[in-house]
Amino acid sequence: MGLWRRTGQVIGGLLQDADGKAVLMYSGGSAVKSVITQELLAIWYGLKGAKELRVDKLEVTSDSLRAIKLIKK
Repeated sequence: MGLWRRTGQVIGGLLQDADGKAVLMYSGGSAVKSVITQELLAIWYGLKGAKELRVDKLEVTSDSLRAIKLIKK
């Protein structure tokens, strides 16, 4: 087991199929300290992963109402 140092903020997410089965999990670090930017980065990486998996229908959820409102604009 290696040592993991937290040098920044952590972002991540999960893509599930219609049955709730995980098809992609992702996480990573970010030097960005803005919470809203972190939320948007996490969503962006999820959208990028969905595109790479050629997902044709997608529902995005987040615990950040502010991020969702920004995306809807």
